[in-house]
Amino acid sequence: MPEAPDQAVFLSYSSQDLETARLLADAMRTAGIVVWFDQRELLGGDQWDAKIRSQIHACALFVPVISANTQARLEGYFRIEWKLAAQRTHAMAEEKAFLVPVVIDSTRDADAKVPAEFKAVQWTRLPGGEPTPQFLARVQQLLAGEPAASVPPPPHKVAAGSRPSNLRTWALTAVIALVATSVWLWSTRRGDPPLARPAPPTATAVANATTPPPHSIAVLPFADLSGEKKNDYLLAGLEEDLVTDLSSIKTLKVVSRLSAAIYRGANKPLRQIGIELGAAFVLSGSIRREANSIRFSAQLIDTRTEQQVWAEKFDRELTNVLALQSALAKDIVPSLRVALQPAEQAALARTPTTSESAYDLYLRARQFRANFREEKFLENAEALLRQALALDPGFMRAWIELAGVHRERYSTFGDDRTETRLALVEQAIAKAQTLAPTAPDVLLGQGQIRHYCYRDYPGAIAIYQKLIADYPHYPEARNFLAFLYRRLGRWSEALEQWRLASRAEPGNPERAKTLMMMLAWVRRHEERIALGTAVEHFWPDDPEIKLMNAYADLIFSGSTAGINRWRTSLSRENLQAPATIVQQARFALITGNQTELLEFIRTHGFSSEFIGAAVLLFETGRRDEALGLLEHKIKPEIDRLQKTRPNGAQTHVLSAKYFALLGDRPAALRAIARARQLLPEEDDAINGVSNSAELAKALLWLGDKDAALAELDRLLKKPTNLWVNAMRTSVEWMALRGEPRFQAILSDPKNAAPLF
Repeated sequence: MPEAPDQAVFLSYSSQDLETARLLADAMRTAGIVVWFDQRELLGGDQWDAKIRSQIHACALFVPVISANTQARLEGYFRIEWKLAAQRTHAMAEEKAFLVPVVIDSTRDADAKVPAEFKAVQWTRLPGGEPTPQFLARVQQLLAGEPAASVPPPPHKVAAGSRPSNLRTWALTAVIALVATSVWLWSTRRGDPPLARPAPPTATAVANATTPPPHSIAVLPFADLSGEKKNDYLLAGLEEDLVTDLSSIKTLKVVSRLSAAIYRGANKPLRQIGIELGAAFVLSGSIRREANSIRFSAQLIDTRTEQQVWAEKFDRELTNVLALQSALAKDIVPSLRVALQPAEQAALARTPTTSESAYDLYLRARQFRANFREEKFLENAEALLRQALALDPGFMRAWIELAGVHRERYSTFGDDRTETRLALVEQAIAKAQTLAPTAPDVLLGQGQIRHYCYRDYPGAIAIYQKLIADYPHYPEARNFLAFLYRRLGRWSEALEQWRLASRAEPGNPERAKTLMMMLAWVRRHEERIALGTAVEHFWPDDPEIKLMNAYADLIFSGSTAGINRWRTSLSRENLQAPATIVQQARFALITGNQTELLEFIRTHGFSSEFIGAAVLLFETGRRDEALGLLEHKIKPEIDRLQKTRPNGAQTHVLSAKYFALLGDRPAALRAIARARQLLPEEDDAINGVSNSAELAKALLWLGDKDAALAELDRLLKKPTNLWVNAMRTSVEWMALRGEPRFQAILSDPKNAAPLF
């Protein structure tokens, strides 16, 4: 116990919230606050119990961490701690500050299972447990003796049951997280054409926002004044490499290129952009290409004052773009006023490659990989990277990119899951490690190989956690750590990491898609809907947001009102866009609109994702049409997958459904067994479970209702992409209509309630 307990903070938490509690403790200690937070406490024992009681009696402030985990646990030692703290307040004057409850998720004050004394004081909301400067300042004020009543409400405080008055609280988490598509729509499809990119949030949403951290920067999309599409890869490369260079500085927060992308052409105050992105500085630039030369103009703006702190014009021959890339980071860093370590200075001084031609090939390859909707893009990227490395074998970033290409061909696509391809993955990352052993991209690549190629999950977690510790402003590490936690079924930890990564990358659509999928899979209805409402308030005319909320209406309440709002919000042109047509067909499939679904098949062709249409044809007595559809539309897709991804679990899932509809029981059962063998649920708590849901349909179409119902009953007890309101109307579950056991499953309130 420290010598001055009147200056100590006691941190009380559920064991499931250990990582979040550690984050809070570390932040307070960094701010000079004494924190009683002993992880050995989890061991328990009489001596430990006496120590805890003594600390609660002596501490200056008691900070209980409230979450869905504490809500779910009706028993736990933390509840003893809470009661002891509540009892101590009975001997205190009302203005005496002691209880400082912290809520780390969407748990509402009114519903919280806490002592009554907790509800009589002001609460602080720290989504994901990330401490804010306001929270740390508040704790310091209370420790200094300020009465509780005199402390102003922190920016993140939201009264129970009310709508947040400061939209930044929700929207910078949500805009961050919800620019992209709904989980149902695009979580498993890369090939669908996207709808139009949303505009940045409209004006007044940052009225009470806080100042961004001083050592932070966003690189806004560079403008092409030449108006030539052939310059796109060059501009994208300059932006990405500049972000990579700056990200190597440990003390500098660098907003990702994806996050900044929504501000392309945005006409809004730089102060507002800085607040929305959490960036004290923004770099903007433009390029003009004339014959064989280019002129690049750039300026660095302090968003807090909207004053220019650096500007430069670069004239280069078209064959000397590499010199431009190298000059940018070195020239702007002094204006950012960050302290550089010698290794960081040396890294910025190094050019990525000595070959202009190799750099051009690398930029082109990266553009191919960024658009990998089909394997051919990866093949093209691989060929270009090999050419680049033949010109400069010491080109570290090209080795990193090549390692990523090999890894995706081995694991993500599974089109070449061979020992030869795996050896190429290892060779490429080893070359990169030799050239830059501590670069964050190299460490991330090592973790991804452990994660995706070897399924060495403890090894991958250790690498990701080291990367987070060494490069706290590098959000990719949290992102992939969250992916891994999700795969292992550690859903609460995954949610926490994605929230942290999302707040670090405002506007990143990949974070958006994944976070929304997470919330839907665990049936966190209130949080999911609240985020959707906040973002639609930000972007009232954005079709993607309306589409996302339409699905929320459908899967959470069974209402089609959102679908109708989405349709009426679209222009005639958007209604005819390929992506919109696909979404309308999906709605028809899920809501059981048989007329619309069959019309889609007749007028727009057919996608293998809509195998349910064949189910509809069988169920309505149109057997010949159903068989024709399977033969001419589904079988060619299976044949293609058997050639390109013979060891992909999805290949055998589709085969199982195809053979089940044909009535070929032996072939269907073989495909089911192979799919489960390739990706067991215990190896992947998301894709393995999703596959099981699809295989349950195959069992149903084989006529095995008992097995299908048993699977549904089992799967609805865990995070899954099955939602009872959608199952009520979906064409794919038609064969269970009127079945009492199916109705009992759909009517069981536990099967629609949040899972934690």
